[in-house]
Amino acid sequence: MRLTHTQPTIHHHRPVFVISLSLESGHEGQGECAPLPGFSHETIETVEKELTIAKQVLVDFSETITAPFLTTLSQFHDYVYPFHFSPSVMFGLESALLDAYSYKFKTPHHLLIHASSPSSVSSNVLLMGSKDEVWQKASTMAKKGMTVFKLKLGHLEAIEALQLVASVRDRIGPSSQLRLDINRAWSLNTAQHMIQDLLPYNISYIEEPLQYPHDLRSLFKKTPIPIALDETLQQAESIFLQENHIILTMQNNNSDTCVKLKASNIGAFVLKPTLIGGISRTIQFANIAKQLGIPVVISSSYESPIGTSCLSAIASGLSPNDTHGIDV
Repeated sequence: MRLTHTQPTIHHHRPVFVISLSLESGHEGQGECAPLPGFSHETIETVEKELTIAKQVLVDFSETITAPFLTTLSQFHDYVYPFHFSPSVMFGLESALLDAYSYKFKTPHHLLIHASSPSSVSSNVLLMGSKDEVWQKASTMAKKGMTVFKLKLGHLEAIEALQLVASVRDRIGPSSQLRLDINRAWSLNTAQHMIQDLLPYNISYIEEPLQYPHDLRSLFKKTPIPIALDETLQQAESIFLQENHIILTMQNNNSDTCVKLKASNIGAFVLKPTLIGGISRTIQFANIAKQLGIPVVISSSYESPIGTSCLSAIASGLSPNDTHGIDV
């Protein structure tokens, strides 16, 4: 297997490496490695160093000629795991492998992940920016028939946030789904009070409300609104099931912290393959969610069209009936 990459180009104001992966059959696929500043731990310099290592080690990886994609993906992941490549590099490598297999078998990407998956999936409308921008987009997209909206609130004070939620609900109507994303801006006390104040607005779920993930269990005991997990899953070193709970092991001040959460209070697993560590890890988390009946939402991290195409295939293959968060 042979790996090459371009010099970094700029997309959404950040550098992106476009990589090409060539199979022994000669089929070639593309992927992107694009750490997201402020969210990814790795830098573009780290990515470049890791790609240099990947070029060397992948020379000795041989895919089984007739093996289906998911079998090769598992073998590939096990092969590169000891090198501890960063999440954006794993996403780039595995998405390039998916693309190469699509050419090899003359099969759409999503069908390589699940043979009966649809060709497209639905996505929510992302509402962010100034109040006027949010109002305009909410009204326009509601008139176009969109019915699932995600509103970013973490940058607002409590009163402003409530006012914005009320005004958006007026504009999208009572039957549309409204998801809130707090980006870990609230303390436990603030979250508990805000959730009570938000009850009249029929909120589908609140994504990552808390500054400290170890407070989630306390919030889960009292919240009547489901809580969606995003950054918490990215931080998890391991995840496993215990009856109707998930247990996450996370690194906290150089020691492991376990967080045990009741599945029935989880509104969704919001999975960002660029940040969580590629297709294999996304599949791992999605399978756990499915066992517990938790919706799976595949979400963008401002990828280029190369990455976005892969995200759509992952969403279709893993969770075709859920509404995702993919930029189009």
